[in-house]
Amino acid sequence: MLTSKWLVQLDFLRDNILINDNVLHASHDHSVGKVISCLSTCVFPDKVAYPLDESKIHLGPPHDSNFGYAYAKRMVDVQNQCVVLHLLLRLLTDYVLQRIP
Repeated sequence: MLTSKWLVQLDFLRDNILINDNVLHASHDHSVGKVISCLSTCVFPDKVAYPLDESKIHLGPPHDSNFGYAYAKRMVDVQNQCVVLHLLLRLLTDYVLQRIP
């Protein structure tokens, strides 16, 4: 069965990236004020100092057995940062454009 776990890594990656994107996009479309993203401990680096916190997520590669899922879940952190930046830039642009005569 170990072989089958290795063969589905691409499926885990693709499926979870799509889930992340759909949740964040739908939240934006419906003006959701806050999204809570829950992660698994498998997203953390294989070799990391305890206790774990979100600042340690990107400090090294995850364990090989879960890398597809782990990298997809790490990407939700990156996507969240991009969404926040996008919204801030839109607000700033709207503000500046309102000031131009």
